[in-house]
Amino acid sequence: MEQTRGERRSLFHYPVLFAIVVAVGVALICIFLSSFIANLAVPEEGMEDYRSYINTYAYRIVRIVIAFLIIVIMKLVSRRTYQFGFRKESFGTSLALASIAFAFVAFPNIIHPLLYDGILPPGTELFPIILGGIAPGFYEEVLFRGLIFQNMMNQWAGNKNYILKSVLISGLMFGLIHLLNLRHGLSLLDSTLIQVVNTAGVGVFFCAVYARTRNLWGPVIIHTLADISAGLIYSEAALGIWEAVILLGSGVAYLLIGLYLIRSKKRKEIAALWEHTSKADSFSGKTGKNPVSY
Repeated sequence: MEQTRGERRSLFHYPVLFAIVVAVGVALICIFLSSFIANLAVPEEGMEDYRSYINTYAYRIVRIVIAFLIIVIMKLVSRRTYQFGFRKESFGTSLALASIAFAFVAFPNIIHPLLYDGILPPGTELFPIILGGIAPGFYEEVLFRGLIFQNMMNQWAGNKNYILKSVLISGLMFGLIHLLNLRHGLSLLDSTLIQVVNTAGVGVFFCAVYARTRNLWGPVIIHTLADISAGLIYSEAALGIWEAVILLGSGVAYLLIGLYLIRSKKRKEIAALWEHTSKADSFSGKTGKNPVSY
C-alpha cells in the first residue's frame, strides 16, 4: 500500500513492529512498577519474602491499571471512537465460542491434583487467586486482542489472507511474550518453553473468537476463569512428563480449533463484520484523516 502525499505515518502503521514494541514495553513497565512499589513498601533488608509477596500483589494490580490506561489512551488518540469490543452485540456468541477453552483447561486442572497434591487446603485466601485470574484475563485480552490483533486486522485489511495472518502472528507473539517468565530463573526453562507453545495456541484461539464476533467479553471472562481455576491447584512438584504432554497437546488443540473458527468458509463473514465496524479507522493508513468509527 503506497503512502499518500503528506500522510503522517505512525507506529500503528507497522503492525508487527507495533506489536513487539507495545507487548515488550508494556510488560517491562509492569515489571518495573511492581518492583518499585514493593521496594518502596518494604525497604528493610531481610524481608525478601514479604517484599516478594507485595510485588506479586502490585504486579497484578498494575496490570489491571495499565489495561484501563490503554483503553483511555486509545480513546483519546482516536477521539473517543476506538472500541475494544466491550459491547452487547454478539456477547452470547463470544462467550459460547470462548467457552470451548474450558474443555482443555478443565482436563489438566482435574488431572493435576489427582497426580500431585490436590486443590488448595482449607484456610487459603481466595482473593489473591481471584485477583491472579482477573489481572491476566483483562490485561492480556485488552493488550493482545483488543489492541495488537485489532491493529493488525485494521492495517492489513484487504490484503491476501490478512485474517489468517493477523490471527497467527498475534497468537505467536502472545506465546513468545511468556519468555519473560524466564526472569524467575533459568531452572524454569523447560516449563517456560512449554508454556510458550501452549499460550501461542491459546492466543490463536482467542484471536479467532474475537475475529468471529468483534466482542471481547467472551475471551476476557473465559481467560479469567481459566486462570482462577489454575490458581486453585496446589503442587510443589516440578512439571511432569504427562502434564507437559497435556499442555502441549492442549496448545495444539487450541491452535486447530482457532484455525477452524476462521476457516475459508467464514472469511467473507469475518471481513464483512470488521469492515462494517472499522472501515473509517484513522490508523488504517488509507487516508490518514478519518477518525475510527466502530
